[in-house]
Amino acid sequence: MLEHGGWVIAVQGARVDSHPSGMVRDMLGARRVYILQKGRHVAREHLVDIFAEAEVSQIGTVDEQVEFYRLWRNSRAATPSPD
Repeated sequence: MLEHGGWVIAVQGARVDSHPSGMVRDMLGARRVYILQKGRHVAREHLVDIFAEAEVSQIGTVDEQVEFYRLWRNSRAATPSPD
C-alpha cells in the first residue's frame, strides 16, 4: 500500500539488494536479511537487521527486489562456492 502511494520506509529490509533466508528466519526469527551482491555467495557477515536505517537511494519496490534476486541468483551460478 505504501509503495503505490509513493511512500518508502528507509530500512535495510526495503533495500533492492536485501533478501530473507528461510533458514535464518527459522534460526534467528524474521529480523535479519542478507544483503546480496552480484557474483558473491552470502555469508553470516552479510546479515543485517531489517529495521536498521538505510539510505533512501538503496530502497526499491517489491518488484525491484524480486528482479535483483533473480539477477543475483544467475550471477552466483557462474561463481564457484567458497570452500
